[in-house]
Amino acid sequence: MINKRDLLALASDCFEAAKEAFISTGEPVTISAIAKNLGIDRKYFYGRIKMSDATVRGKWINLGREIREFKAQAKEKKCINDSKVLDDAGKLRNALVENYALTESVEHLKEVSEQLKKNFLMAQQKVAELEAQIIEFQRQKLSQVPSAQTSIVRHLCSVISPDSFRKDADPLSMKKGWLAAMARLRSIIDTPGNKDLYITVGAPGSGKSSWCRKSIAFNKVSILFDACNLTKSDRYDFFDLLIGRPGIRIIAVVFCVSLDTLRDRNQNRVIGERLPFKKIKEMYESIEYPSHFDQLEVFDEIIMVR
Repeated sequence: MINKRDLLALASDCFEAAKEAFISTGEPVTISAIAKNLGIDRKYFYGRIKMSDATVRGKWINLGREIREFKAQAKEKKCINDSKVLDDAGKLRNALVENYALTESVEHLKEVSEQLKKNFLMAQQKVAELEAQIIEFQRQKLSQVPSAQTSIVRHLCSVISPDSFRKDADPLSMKKGWLAAMARLRSIIDTPGNKDLYITVGAPGSGKSSWCRKSIAFNKVSILFDACNLTKSDRYDFFDLLIGRPGIRIIAVVFCVSLDTLRDRNQNRVIGERLPFKKIKEMYESIEYPSHFDQLEVFDEIIMVR
Protein backbone atom coordinates (compact mmCIF):
# COMPACT_ATOMS: atom_id res chain seq x y z
CA MET A 1 0.00 0.00 0.00
CA ILE A 2 1.40 3.44 -0.93
CA ASN A 3 1.75 5.78 2.05
CA LYS A 4 1.26 9.55 1.97
CA ARG A 5 5.00 10.24 1.63
CA ASP A 6 5.42 7.86 -1.34
CA LEU A 7 2.31 9.40 -2.95
CA LEU A 8 3.83 12.86 -2.56
CA ALA A 9 7.02 11.67 -4.25
CA LEU A 10 5.00 10.20 -7.13
CA ALA A 11 3.16 13.50 -7.48
CA SER A 12 6.46 15.39 -7.66
CA ASP A 13 7.75 12.99 -10.32
CA CYS A 14 4.54 13.36 -12.27
CA PHE A 15 4.90 17.16 -12.13
CA GLU A 16 8.44 16.95 -13.52
CA ALA A 17 7.29 14.64 -16.29
CA ALA A 18 4.44 17.05 -17.11
CA LYS A 19 6.91 19.95 -17.40
CA GLU A 20 9.02 17.98 -19.87
CA ALA A 21 5.93 17.10 -21.87
CA PHE A 22 4.96 20.77 -21.97
CA ILE A 23 8.35 21.71 -23.44
CA SER A 24 8.07 19.12 -26.23
CA THR A 25 4.31 19.10 -26.96
CA GLY A 26 2.91 22.25 -25.37
CA GLU A 27 0.48 20.17 -23.29
CA PRO A 28 -0.67 22.43 -20.42
CA VAL A 29 0.39 21.51 -16.87
CA THR A 30 -2.53 21.53 -14.44
CA ILE A 31 -3.29 20.14 -11.00
CA SER A 32 -6.32 18.34 -12.44
CA ALA A 33 -4.22 16.56 -15.06
CA ILE A 34 -1.59 15.40 -12.49
CA ALA A 35 -4.29 14.28 -10.04
CA LYS A 36 -6.02 12.33 -12.81
CA ASN A 37 -2.76 10.60 -13.80
CA LEU A 38 -2.17 9.55 -10.19
CA GLY A 39 -5.79 8.60 -9.60
CA ILE A 40 -6.04 10.84 -6.52
CA ASP A 41 -8.27 13.70 -5.35
CA ARG A 42 -7.00 17.15 -6.39
CA LYS A 43 -7.77 18.32 -2.85
CA TYR A 44 -4.33 16.96 -1.86
CA PHE A 45 -2.69 19.92 -3.63
CA TYR A 46 -4.79 22.41 -1.67
CA GLY A 47 -4.23 20.79 1.79
CA ARG A 48 -7.85 19.78 2.12
CA ILE A 49 -7.18 16.13 2.83
CA LYS A 50 -6.88 15.25 6.53
CA MET A 51 -3.36 14.15 7.40
CA SER A 52 -1.73 13.29 10.74
CA ASP A 53 1.59 14.73 9.56
CA ALA A 54 1.38 18.51 9.14
CA THR A 55 4.76 18.56 7.39
CA VAL A 56 3.55 16.30 4.61
CA ARG A 57 0.39 18.38 4.27
CA GLY A 58 2.51 21.51 3.86
CA LYS A 59 4.58 19.85 1.13
CA TRP A 60 1.40 19.00 -0.77
CA ILE A 61 0.34 22.65 -0.54
CA ASN A 62 3.76 23.82 -1.75
CA LEU A 63 3.65 21.38 -4.66
CA GLY A 64 0.22 22.65 -5.65
CA ARG A 65 1.52 26.24 -5.53
CA GLU A 66 4.51 25.29 -7.74
CA ILE A 67 2.17 23.71 -10.31
CA ARG A 68 -0.05 26.79 -10.44
CA GLU A 69 2.93 29.14 -10.73
CA PHE A 70 4.40 27.04 -13.55
CA LYS A 71 1.06 27.08 -15.34
CA ALA A 72 0.82 30.89 -15.02
CA GLN A 73 4.40 31.42 -16.23
CA ALA A 74 3.89 29.04 -19.14
CA LYS A 75 0.72 30.86 -20.16
CA GLU A 76 2.44 34.25 -19.99
CA LYS A 77 5.38 32.97 -21.99
CA LYS A 78 3.06 31.47 -24.59
CA CYS A 79 1.27 34.81 -25.01
CA ILE A 80 4.62 36.57 -25.54
CA ASN A 81 5.77 33.96 -28.05
CA ASP A 82 2.43 34.07 -29.85
CA SER A 83 2.68 37.83 -30.23
CA LYS A 84 6.15 37.47 -31.73
CA VAL A 85 5.11 34.70 -34.09
CA LEU A 86 2.10 36.70 -35.32
CA ASP A 87 3.83 38.16 -38.39
CA ASP A 88 2.20 39.92 -41.34
CA ALA A 89 1.05 36.64 -42.87
CA GLY A 90 -0.58 35.66 -39.59
CA LYS A 91 -2.32 39.01 -39.31
CA LEU A 92 -3.56 38.68 -42.88
CA ARG A 93 -4.82 35.18 -42.14
CA ASN A 94 -6.71 36.42 -39.10
CA ALA A 95 -8.14 39.30 -41.10
CA LEU A 96 -9.37 36.86 -43.76
CA VAL A 97 -11.04 34.73 -41.10
CA GLU A 98 -12.77 37.78 -39.65
CA ASN A 99 -13.81 38.92 -43.12
CA TYR A 100 -15.26 35.49 -43.85
CA ALA A 101 -17.24 35.62 -40.63
CA LEU A 102 -18.57 39.08 -41.52
CA THR A 103 -19.48 37.88 -45.02
CA GLU A 104 -21.44 34.98 -43.57
CA SER A 105 -23.21 37.39 -41.24
CA VAL A 106 -24.13 39.69 -44.15
CA GLU A 107 -25.41 36.74 -46.19
CA HIS A 108 -27.55 35.66 -43.25
CA LEU A 109 -28.98 39.17 -42.96
CA LYS A 110 -29.75 39.15 -46.69
CA GLU A 111 -31.63 35.87 -46.30
CA VAL A 112 -33.59 37.32 -43.39
CA SER A 113 -34.35 40.44 -45.44
CA GLU A 114 -35.57 38.38 -48.42
CA GLN A 115 -37.77 36.29 -46.15
CA LEU A 116 -39.26 39.44 -44.60
CA LYS A 117 -39.99 40.81 -48.08
CA LYS A 118 -41.68 37.53 -49.04
CA ASN A 119 -43.74 37.64 -45.85
CA PHE A 120 -44.70 41.25 -46.61
CA LEU A 121 -45.80 40.34 -50.14
CA MET A 122 -47.84 37.42 -48.83
CA ALA A 123 -49.45 39.72 -46.28
CA GLN A 124 -50.33 42.22 -49.01
CA GLN A 125 -51.88 39.48 -51.12
CA LYS A 126 -53.90 38.34 -48.11
CA VAL A 127 -55.10 41.91 -47.61
CA ALA A 128 -56.18 41.98 -51.26
CA GLU A 129 -58.18 38.80 -50.76
CA LEU A 130 -59.83 40.16 -47.63
CA GLU A 131 -60.69 43.43 -49.37
CA ALA A 132 -62.26 41.50 -52.22
CA GLN A 133 -64.34 39.56 -49.68
CA ILE A 134 -65.42 42.83 -48.05
CA ILE A 135 -66.43 44.28 -51.41
CA GLU A 136 -68.43 41.16 -52.20
CA PHE A 137 -70.12 41.35 -48.80
CA GLN A 138 -71.03 44.99 -49.46
CA ARG A 139 -72.45 44.08 -52.86
CA GLN A 140 -74.57 41.35 -51.33
CA LYS A 141 -75.86 43.71 -48.66
CA LEU A 142 -76.66 46.39 -51.22
CA SER A 143 -78.44 43.89 -53.45
CA GLN A 144 -80.92 43.32 -50.63
CA VAL A 145 -82.00 46.99 -50.35
CA PRO A 146 -84.62 48.66 -52.59
CA SER A 147 -83.68 49.08 -56.26
CA ALA A 148 -83.42 52.88 -55.90
CA GLN A 149 -80.18 52.39 -53.97
CA THR A 150 -78.61 49.56 -55.97
CA SER A 151 -76.87 52.06 -58.29
CA ILE A 152 -74.42 52.71 -55.43
CA VAL A 153 -72.74 49.37 -56.18
CA ARG A 154 -71.12 50.83 -59.26
CA HIS A 155 -69.49 53.58 -57.21
CA LEU A 156 -67.66 51.44 -54.65
CA CYS A 157 -64.11 52.78 -55.01
CA SER A 158 -60.98 50.61 -55.03
CA VAL A 159 -57.63 52.27 -55.73
CA ILE A 160 -54.64 50.07 -56.52
CA SER A 161 -51.06 51.31 -56.82
CA PRO A 162 -47.90 49.17 -57.24
CA ASP A 163 -45.99 51.77 -55.18
CA SER A 164 -47.97 50.84 -52.09
CA PHE A 165 -46.66 47.26 -52.31
CA ARG A 166 -42.95 48.00 -52.50
CA LYS A 167 -40.38 49.37 -50.04
CA ASP A 168 -37.40 49.90 -52.35
CA ALA A 169 -36.86 51.43 -55.78
CA ASP A 170 -34.69 48.67 -57.25
CA PRO A 171 -36.02 46.75 -60.31
CA LEU A 172 -36.78 43.57 -58.34
CA SER A 173 -38.83 45.44 -55.69
CA MET A 174 -40.71 47.32 -58.42
CA LYS A 175 -41.50 44.06 -60.23
CA LYS A 176 -42.76 42.47 -57.00
CA GLY A 177 -44.89 45.55 -56.34
CA TRP A 178 -46.42 45.31 -59.82
CA LEU A 179 -47.22 41.59 -59.40
CA ALA A 180 -48.81 42.19 -56.00
CA ALA A 181 -50.93 45.04 -57.41
CA MET A 182 -52.08 42.86 -60.31
CA ALA A 183 -52.98 40.10 -57.86
CA ARG A 184 -55.16 42.54 -55.94
CA LEU A 185 -56.79 43.78 -59.14
CA ARG A 186 -57.51 40.19 -60.17
CA SER A 187 -59.18 39.41 -56.85
CA ILE A 188 -61.45 42.46 -57.15
CA ILE A 189 -62.34 41.83 -60.79
CA ASP A 190 -63.28 38.24 -59.96
CA THR A 191 -66.12 39.46 -57.73
CA PRO A 192 -69.54 39.51 -59.43
CA GLY A 193 -70.98 42.67 -60.93
CA ASN A 194 -70.26 45.23 -63.63
CA LYS A 195 -67.21 47.39 -63.07
CA ASP A 196 -65.29 50.29 -64.58
CA LEU A 197 -61.50 49.90 -64.58
CA TYR A 198 -59.60 53.19 -64.90
CA ILE A 199 -55.94 52.98 -66.00
CA THR A 200 -53.79 56.09 -65.53
CA VAL A 201 -51.26 56.92 -68.27
CA GLY A 202 -48.61 59.56 -67.59
CA ALA A 203 -45.03 60.32 -66.56
CA PRO A 204 -44.06 60.97 -62.91
CA GLY A 205 -45.36 64.37 -61.83
CA SER A 206 -48.15 64.53 -64.40
CA GLY A 207 -50.87 64.65 -61.72
CA LYS A 208 -52.00 61.02 -61.58
CA SER A 209 -52.03 60.74 -57.78
CA SER A 210 -53.86 64.06 -57.34
CA TRP A 211 -56.53 62.97 -59.82
CA CYS A 212 -56.84 59.64 -57.99
CA ARG A 213 -57.31 61.35 -54.62
CA LYS A 214 -60.09 63.52 -56.05
CA SER A 215 -61.73 60.47 -57.59
CA ILE A 216 -61.62 58.69 -54.23
CA ALA A 217 -63.14 61.71 -52.49
CA PHE A 218 -66.10 61.84 -54.87
CA ASN A 219 -66.39 58.05 -55.50
CA LYS A 220 -66.31 58.66 -59.23
CA VAL A 221 -64.77 55.33 -60.19
CA SER A 222 -65.21 51.69 -59.21
CA ILE A 223 -61.60 50.49 -59.76
CA LEU A 224 -58.60 52.74 -60.32
CA PHE A 225 -55.09 51.46 -61.14
CA ASP A 226 -52.61 54.21 -60.32
CA ALA A 227 -49.31 53.71 -62.20
CA CYS A 228 -47.40 55.27 -65.12
CA ASN A 229 -48.51 52.63 -67.70
CA LEU A 230 -46.56 54.48 -70.39
CA THR A 231 -46.38 51.89 -73.19
CA LYS A 232 -48.67 49.38 -74.82
CA SER A 233 -46.46 46.66 -73.35
CA ASP A 234 -47.08 48.08 -69.85
CA ARG A 235 -50.84 48.07 -70.46
CA TYR A 236 -51.03 44.62 -72.03
CA ASP A 237 -51.49 42.92 -68.65
CA PHE A 238 -54.85 44.67 -68.15
CA PHE A 239 -56.33 43.53 -71.45
CA ASP A 240 -54.97 40.03 -70.88
CA LEU A 241 -56.59 40.00 -67.43
CA LEU A 242 -60.02 40.98 -68.79
CA ILE A 243 -60.22 38.15 -71.35
CA GLY A 244 -63.28 36.06 -70.54
CA ARG A 245 -64.58 38.59 -67.98
CA PRO A 246 -67.62 40.37 -69.47
CA GLY A 247 -69.25 43.38 -67.84
CA ILE A 248 -65.98 45.29 -67.23
CA ARG A 249 -65.27 48.55 -69.03
CA ILE A 250 -61.66 49.68 -69.32
CA ILE A 251 -60.97 53.42 -69.45
CA ALA A 252 -57.62 55.11 -70.06
CA VAL A 253 -56.99 58.34 -68.14
CA VAL A 254 -54.23 60.11 -70.09
CA PHE A 255 -52.34 62.98 -68.44
CA CYS A 256 -51.08 65.47 -71.04
CA VAL A 257 -48.42 67.60 -69.33
CA SER A 258 -45.40 69.33 -70.88
CA LEU A 259 -41.85 68.26 -70.05
CA ASP A 260 -41.16 71.68 -68.50
CA THR A 261 -44.11 71.24 -66.13
CA LEU A 262 -42.85 67.79 -65.13
CA ARG A 263 -39.42 69.26 -64.36
CA ASP A 264 -40.89 72.07 -62.23
CA ARG A 265 -43.13 69.70 -60.27
CA ASN A 266 -40.23 67.34 -59.67
CA GLN A 267 -38.16 70.21 -58.24
CA ASN A 268 -41.00 71.09 -55.85
CA ARG A 269 -41.06 67.58 -54.40
CA VAL A 270 -39.23 66.75 -51.17
CA ILE A 271 -35.65 65.64 -51.83
CA GLY A 272 -36.27 61.97 -51.06
CA GLU A 273 -39.09 61.78 -53.66
CA ARG A 274 -37.31 63.56 -56.53
CA LEU A 275 -36.25 61.68 -59.65
CA PRO A 276 -33.28 62.51 -61.90
CA PHE A 277 -34.55 64.76 -64.69
CA LYS A 278 -32.83 62.48 -67.22
CA LYS A 279 -35.04 59.61 -66.02
CA ILE A 280 -38.19 61.74 -66.27
CA LYS A 281 -37.23 62.85 -69.80
CA GLU A 282 -36.66 59.23 -70.89
CA MET A 283 -40.06 58.19 -69.50
CA TYR A 284 -41.78 61.20 -71.08
CA GLU A 285 -40.32 60.41 -74.50
CA SER A 286 -41.32 56.72 -74.23
CA ILE A 287 -45.06 57.40 -73.80
CA GLU A 288 -47.30 55.59 -76.30
CA TYR A 289 -50.63 57.43 -76.11
CA PRO A 290 -53.82 55.34 -76.38
CA SER A 291 -55.98 55.89 -79.45
CA HIS A 292 -59.57 55.08 -80.37
CA PHE A 293 -58.24 53.85 -83.72
CA ASP A 294 -55.85 51.30 -82.20
CA GLN A 295 -56.73 47.73 -83.19
CA LEU A 296 -54.62 46.04 -80.47
CA GLU A 297 -55.58 47.85 -77.28
CA VAL A 298 -59.22 48.81 -77.42
CA PHE A 299 -60.29 51.12 -74.61
CA ASP A 300 -64.00 51.64 -73.99
CA GLU A 301 -63.23 55.27 -73.21
CA ILE A 302 -60.22 57.60 -73.21
CA ILE A 303 -60.16 60.56 -70.83
CA MET A 304 -57.66 63.35 -71.47
CA VAL A 305 -56.50 65.30 -68.40
CA ARG A 306 -54.57 68.53 -68.96
